[in-house]
Amino acid sequence: MVDQLHDDDWINIVSSYIVRFKNLRRLVMLDDDIDNCQLMLICSQLKHLESLHLMQISESFSASDFWNMVDACNSLKEVSISFNDLEPNFLEESKKLIDGVFVSRNSPLTLHVYNTILDLDVQETLDALQHPLLEISFDEVLIETLATAPDAFIETEFVPNELYSTHKGAPN
Repeated sequence: MVDQLHDDDWINIVSSYIVRFKNLRRLVMLDDDIDNCQLMLICSQLKHLESLHLMQISESFSASDFWNMVDACNSLKEVSISFNDLEPNFLEESKKLIDGVFVSRNSPLTLHVYNTILDLDVQETLDALQHPLLEISFDEVLIETLATAPDAFIETEFVPNELYSTHKGAPN
């Protein structure tokens, strides 16, 4: 008997491993079948995540799913949803949700929207997504600039845990 590993199984495995990297600062997902529920789980578990790049994700984003994901991770400083399908009412719904998301945030967020429906009318997007802590970027984020190793599929960088080093008895 041969076991088959389906996309859903793979996504669950990958998600369960990603959330184990508690100090993960940057996550890039390219051409992935991950769904919005898994993204929400990842973002809510990674309390130090600063940079999230979601490119060509197969599932389209609704405004509520996207902003709930951002709200679940207050450490985010940069999110790219370039090259993704957004639901047609994304901008209109975002207007209603954006203030609530930034109530609990005290640091700015840069949102990259290159090659999405938000890129079609720059002024309309800027007017709708106006908030002092939100910067909208219409520039392309090149995947080559996100990886330090050429053609890297998964790249990790281990950074010492600042929280650990503040505990009594921690090694220097």
